[in-house]
Amino acid sequence: MDPTAFDRMTKRLGFAGTRRGLLRGLAAFPLVGTLAAYAGEEAEAGHHHGHHNRKKKRCGGTACGVCFNGKGRCPCYKKNRGGKACGECMLACQFACKTNGDCSLDAFCAKVNGSGRCVAKCGIEPQSICP
Repeated sequence: MDPTAFDRMTKRLGFAGTRRGLLRGLAAFPLVGTLAAYAGEEAEAGHHHGHHNRKKKRCGGTACGVCFNGKGRCPCYKKNRGGKACGECMLACQFACKTNGDCSLDAFCAKVNGSGRCVAKCGIEPQSICP
């Protein structure tokens, strides 16, 4: 582009300054764009971090439901043979167990105060697992 055409273009754009000033301004655009993109990535990364923490609060990969009595969410129990499960808020019969097979179909074997106890699954009436 010849100097005369460049001068006419800058006057049409309303730029009141020198050619060097205009070139400095144009040179800054890529830097500003890069910084804006980086800031967007940081904000997005922080957003995902919050979702990650929420997943950690789940019990055995699922969120616990509401207790049978409707008072709060079911607690997360450690199973006697490993893993986690949602169980009822209230313990009913407190049968001793070593495996899930020792409990009824609506219960599982959990570690309660250091020993295995049958716990009703979340949402199941605790007394229903008693004989």
